[in-house]
Amino acid sequence: MDCENCGRTNDENARYCAACGVELGAVGAASASGGGTIRTRGLGEFLDEAFRVYRANFLPFIVIAAIPQVAFVLSSIFQASENGAAQGFSFLLTLAGVVLSVIAVGSLIFGVTRHYTRGSVDVMDCLSHAFQVGIFLIAQAIIFTIVVGALLVAGAATLALGILALFADGGGPGDTVGGALILIGGLLTLVGIVIAVWLSVRWFCAVHAVVIEGKGPIAGLGRSWNLVTGNWWRVFGIGLVFAIIATVAIMVIAIPVGIIGAIAGAIAAGEQGGTVVGAIAGALATIVVTPFAYIAGTLIYFDLRVRREGFDLEVLAAETSRV
Repeated sequence: MDCENCGRTNDENARYCAACGVELGAVGAASASGGGTIRTRGLGEFLDEAFRVYRANFLPFIVIAAIPQVAFVLSSIFQASENGAAQGFSFLLTLAGVVLSVIAVGSLIFGVTRHYTRGSVDVMDCLSHAFQVGIFLIAQAIIFTIVVGALLVAGAATLALGILALFADGGGPGDTVGGALILIGGLLTLVGIVIAVWLSVRWFCAVHAVVIEGKGPIAGLGRSWNLVTGNWWRVFGIGLVFAIIATVAIMVIAIPVGIIGAIAGAIAAGEQGGTVVGAIAGALATIVVTPFAYIAGTLIYFDLRVRREGFDLEVLAAETSRV
């Protein structure tokens, strides 16, 4: 039987293509209750599908993405105040925003699965599931931040010590020590950046493993590691393209809105008003772009599982049927 996706000729009794992992005879066949098919895709198909899923569920995805941004905007409003208590409350709101951002990511990913298995996305359904696995998501985010951050902090700290030593003892032995520390710090920073990027790609699907497969934080990292094996450059390249698109989109939305809003805010309420309006502009841009980024990321996760495991809608529905 010939695969409709890649053209490979397979055994007549085979269910999945030996080359690409797609279920034979399933390409182009839509689920009766879902919103599309899960299969391998090229870059252009990833873009088309990501926009299609986003358009089909624009409002629920926007609502989910807006939740943490409300906390961040309120934090900016309190931060602009000169009252000490208000600034303390601003810190708490920022912390809440960080936690809610993790929950929003889980909700968006789960929303993509609901689109394919049920044909629609319910905000409360997605939030409910994300809160159920929230402790795992937060723990995983902390582990990721510590590991990747430690690599970058080590280099930056050594670099800073070198600069301090250089300026503290002009012309003395400190110059030699400072120069050596700057060189070492620069090398450590460069190596840290490379390793951080490498790990970020290897752990690209870690959150998906927690949200969709019910893995724990450590198991999710390991699951992602296995999925990306042999596909590092593919994940890196597609992820980079989506990251560039998302960054440009945020700039296109945030910069003009921020400039106009900041001028109007500054005229109406001075410097503090301009700062708050700028924060609102950034939040609006983030709200619009964030769903697209995580829809795309989830499609990459689906693609990897199809290639390695013959993943399909039936398996996805079974994995997410617990809620």
